[in-house]
Amino acid sequence: MLILNKKNIAHNTTPNSSSNTSPKTALQLQTQIQTAIDTVKCRKCGCMKETLLTIQGQLMDASVSGKSEGNHDTTMILREVDQALGLMAPIEYT
Repeated sequence: MLILNKKNIAHNTTPNSSSNTSPKTALQLQTQIQTAIDTVKCRKCGCMKETLLTIQGQLMDASVSGKSEGNHDTTMILREVDQALGLMAPIEYT
């Protein structure tokens, strides 16, 4: 699950996960989204769509609550997520 805040973006994983848990900057997250969405396999994956929707929901919640009001990073990532969701293909696997 992704946890987003003003200063950084951290990726929380389960204890059995081998994913990198270091904090991510907005630019790093944007680059990771772009790289993944450029991969046809990722555009067909339910995990990718779920991750994008989670990021979108968390950033929208932060915007509504005023925690990220006027934050350029939030706007940049939301734009990237919206574009990536628009490129998603029908889900073939999860």
